[in-house]
Amino acid sequence: MNIFLDDNNDLFFNEQLDILFEAKLNNNILQTQLFGTLKLDRKYNCFECEYEYNNKKIILAIHNSIDVEKTVSKLESIIKNFKFYDEKMRFFATKKLISLVGEWGSKNITEKDLYSSMFPKWINMYSINNYEFGYSDGGIFGGHSILIRCNSKGPVKVTLAG
Repeated sequence: MNIFLDDNNDLFFNEQLDILFEAKLNNNILQTQLFGTLKLDRKYNCFECEYEYNNKKIILAIHNSIDVEKTVSKLESIIKNFKFYDEKMRFFATKKLISLVGEWGSKNITEKDLYSSMFPKWINMYSINNYEFGYSDGGIFGGHSILIRCNSKGPVKVTLAG
């Protein structure tokens, strides 16, 4: 959209935009109900915290975006129901990856073994409808991470990384 303003209004308009952008850029703090106050890591443009599940720490990263408050709400919902989400992600990954187990030299690994070997390491929240879970492979795929991409309907893709 083009906006045509005279010189005086243009100056005012630019000053107002500068103030808005500066306020957005300086928003270094994110207040959450479940995780408390989080500080922006400018290097990665995300807010980070940890969550403990089954005596293991999971890194939670909330990427800074226009809808960051909605994204935090989605993450809080996931954490409040983490057992459900964990089981759902491991089941999805197991179904997608079991056919690759033999290629990695683990021919006697069953679906139950693969499912049980995975444990959550991180969750990256890019937006309310775009996030990923990262899991350890338990050594089955040579120590690679298992990435589970999700959208508004849940898990959609699994890849090995690392």
